[in-house]
Amino acid sequence: MNQFIKTRNMFENAIGVKYPLTYEGWLAVRDDLKAAALYVNFFDEIKLAWSKAKSDFTSDEDGVSVVMQYLIKNVPIIIDESKRYNPKYIYRIAYNCMGCLRRVKRESDHYNLTTSNYISDCQGEESDLFATMIGDDSDMLETTYKRRYDIEIQQIIDNLDENAKKVIEYMLGSKTLSKRIESNREDVVTYLRAKFAKYRTTYCNHQPDDTLRFGRVLEIDDNVASAVVEMIDGTKVVYYGEIRVFPNGAEKVVFFGSNHDYLVPIKLAKHLKVLNVELY
Repeated sequence: MNQFIKTRNMFENAIGVKYPLTYEGWLAVRDDLKAAALYVNFFDEIKLAWSKAKSDFTSDEDGVSVVMQYLIKNVPIIIDESKRYNPKYIYRIAYNCMGCLRRVKRESDHYNLTTSNYISDCQGEESDLFATMIGDDSDMLETTYKRRYDIEIQQIIDNLDENAKKVIEYMLGSKTLSKRIESNREDVVTYLRAKFAKYRTTYCNHQPDDTLRFGRVLEIDDNVASAVVEMIDGTKVVYYGEIRVFPNGAEKVVFFGSNHDYLVPIKLAKHLKVLNVELY
């Protein structure tokens, strides 16, 4: 939080106006300073959003950087729509964009999974964990991931509801399904496919490609926290459950990209490739 406070103090000194700012007062601020003025004026909301959105592995510097990116993007929107100049709107912007940081898998894995491979016992004898965990004939990375995934998959299965467990048992050939479960089997299979999508390449790389498409995500949208999607040009974007309905009835899916957001008609979005799905 120290970096957030430093940034607020810097902006406050640079702009040189009195806070809180009315909407008209904010409009009078120079255009290149309007995002900074939003940061200072709604600092309490941004600070609260960060406290809710951050994780143990996200840095204050990254939080400040991403919230400023989105404040800059929203300046013209707020200029056109004065009703958006309010604490609730700024909090939502801040929470949504800063919350993305805790979904960066690379950073999460580094924090949760990284440790030294050398350990010392009570006598001070040092040993290499790699020598005890992985044989010379094994691929170290593949073995490590499979062992971790074995644990993750079992935890997922343990937390499934009884209907999902019975469908898994049915697919493994152990029993038949009741008529009630059979009537919902396709929905359950779609849910399970999304739930286990990240493990497919590790365990089923010898199987024919069966790409998960975004249409499947929409079918279980209530259970989806986020999904990483690949656009036609190869750009990686993130879906957080937002679909906009326009006055003419058109529906478009909102994808968040690193440089800008995308609004894609649902008919087209359904065919996009899904790289990863996070479920509630």
